[in-house]
Amino acid sequence: MIRRPPRSTLDRSSAASDVYKRQTLPQLNISVFPTLTTGILHIETSELYEDLNVEVYNTLGQKLTTDILNGASNEINISNLNSGEYLLRFISHSAVTVKQVTLIK
Repeated sequence: MIRRPPRSTLDRSSAASDVYKRQTLPQLNISVFPTLTTGILHIETSELYEDLNVEVYNTLGQKLTTDILNGASNEINISNLNSGEYLLRFISHSAVTVKQVTLIK
């Protein structure tokens, strides 16, 4: 069992305490539809992101595909995957957003 000191005695300058202070990246303004799909996903952004990456993960956290999106409106095809829940992780130079979709066949 790991014992932790009371919060009041934590050294706030230590590397371990940086985990508690770490800020999350801002969210991207992205729409994905339909969230219940047979394979084709439409992705729209409110602004143009240069080299916006999208990674598709299964519910076990395994990365299945990676694509680069350009422009405000894109499509990706996930029909080659099995039916189930998937997470889409969008990554730009300054922000990250995750969306969930369900693939049905």
